[in-house]
Amino acid sequence: NYTITNKGAAFTITQAPLTIAVHPKSKQYSDPLPAFTGSITGIKNGDNLTLSFSTTATLLSNVGSYPISFGITDPNGKLGNYSWDATIKNTLTVTQEDARTTWSGLLFYSTASTSTSTANVTLQATIQDITAVASDPAYDPYPGDIRTSVVQFVSRDPSNYGALLCQATLTLLNPSDSKTAIASCSWTASIGNADAVPYTIGTVIAGNYLRDNQTDDMVLTVAKPLIGFTTGGGFLVNQASGGSYAGDAGLKTNFGFNAKVNKSGSNLQGSVNIIIRKGGRVYQIKSNAISSLTEQLATSGTGGTAQFASKANLTDITNPLAPISLGGNLNFQMTINDQGEPGTSDLVTFQLMSADGTTLLFSSNWSGTKTVEQVLGGGNVQVR
Repeated sequence: NYTITNKGAAFTITQAPLTIAVHPKSKQYSDPLPAFTGSITGIKNGDNLTLSFSTTATLLSNVGSYPISFGITDPNGKLGNYSWDATIKNTLTVTQEDARTTWSGLLFYSTASTSTSTANVTLQATIQDITAVASDPAYDPYPGDIRTSVVQFVSRDPSNYGALLCQATLTLLNPSDSKTAIASCSWTASIGNADAVPYTIGTVIAGNYLRDNQTDDMVLTVAKPLIGFTTGGGFLVNQASGGSYAGDAGLKTNFGFNAKVNKSGSNLQGSVNIIIRKGGRVYQIKSNAISSLTEQLATSGTGGTAQFASKANLTDITNPLAPISLGGNLNFQMTINDQGEPGTSDLVTFQLMSADGTTLLFSSNWSGTKTVEQVLGGGNVQVR
């Protein structure tokens, strides 16, 4: 009873939308590019579509942000059935590589004469890519070029904390090894009317590398070439430090000091600055109240010995902008054994006792019964 006629019809098949995400990534300067990841959803009928990724960054790209772009791999020619946002990207962040620094300059300078108050000081440190320090917990096997770092020497003294002293020029120690460089620059130190001034100096590394740690700080002393004067500066490498604030073995205890009888002979003058590192904290012994000074010059040649005592303050300076006082009017004693120039054989002792004399707070080299002399790890002391 019916006749069926097929009239035909037009069907429009639209593209299926794909939702694509590219994940952010990060890496340190000189490290390999990370494995890039992302997601793709909306695939139909089991089509074999996968993401690939690319970036403009390379292994040695400088610190900064770089785009991560994507592509779609389509081995079976199905991509024409889909639509997507081709502008989707994300960011690869290249962060600073770890660096290490070791002071390699002098720690004691003299002005040109007793009547001058300035000295031209060369600040110098050896700067290393972490790859050059295999024993360091932060070690990685991917070296960069340490010359892409920026090295500045800054003041760590509370009155001038963070002030730039000079920005260093870097020269590779070995032209074929880009992991290690000498950083050096000149700074004019002015000690004014003082006979000697100890300066606490920090090394700050930036650019493609990062290091700014108080454990690297050094005490450098500038003094006038006076007679009847005991002065010096440098550091000890802790071997058997003792007391409640004993320095950790292997770390440095920095020092700078001067002591003398004033011009009229009526009283003693001088100052002491000692930096101790223990358990991740940084402590400072400081004094400008010298109460006793004895000197014995060598009978021939240069050098001699000296002993002095003073009252001192102990401060936790782990955060130099918020120091914590740990006691005042403490009993400090120091001995100096000047073996002549250039100071590589000089010996010192430091000892800090509580105000009542019953508690050993710090000893530079404790034998079990007393503080004994230790050869300087660097620097110079002079008994004149």
